[in-house]
Amino acid sequence: MFSIVEKLGKVVVKRLGGSGGEGFSRVELGEGAGSLVVNGVEMAVDDYYSTLVSSGSEFVMTEEVKQCRKYQQAWPDVCHCIRIQTVSTPSGARILFNFVRFGGAGQDWCTGHTLGGSVFGEVDSQGSIEAVYRFEDGTVRRYSEHPDTGVRITGRVPNWDLICEKCLEMHEYLSDLDYLGWDVAATDEGFVILEVNSLSAISPVQFFHPIRRDGELNKFFS
Repeated sequence: MFSIVEKLGKVVVKRLGGSGGEGFSRVELGEGAGSLVVNGVEMAVDDYYSTLVSSGSEFVMTEEVKQCRKYQQAWPDVCHCIRIQTVSTPSGARILFNFVRFGGAGQDWCTGHTLGGSVFGEVDSQGSIEAVYRFEDGTVRRYSEHPDTGVRITGRVPNWDLICEKCLEMHEYLSDLDYLGWDVAATDEGFVILEVNSLSAISPVQFFHPIRRDGELNKFFS
């Protein structure tokens, strides 16, 4: 692993299971010989290995995603995450809903769950974000700019048409699965798949579209 970090400069490590960013680490070379900086804390390589082994989980490692400039300006410390929910219907794959999460103060190393301090919003079928929200002091506050940096993050998601086209194409390829939640990040060149979820959470969606009150959602989940 140390040699991979030396080659790439920065990597991210994530548990195969779990949710809300559990077990997520951003790893880069430390200043000391044979040391790593894990989520901002410098430690010996062997100590980090011991932490991974003691968790009893398997992990995946990949190079850090370079998000598009628009969202890099909004929150540079963490890559945003767009959840695109594709489903199978008799007429083929379609997109059921979309939402986006951004990192923020108190959420330094991954966007995690909407209840954990991240900034979130709905992405409509045209790829537009009209507003973003965050749970603060027992209430939900609405913003048009990132609440911690003041950078405007409403507007259309970069490369939205390409993202939707490819997510539907990939859903059709994985034809044995009817319900897939794609976590993607928009880049300046296109997009990157962060992961795909087979049991995609619906709690953030119900903030915008209560399932029993939304015709399309109610029809699918019924």
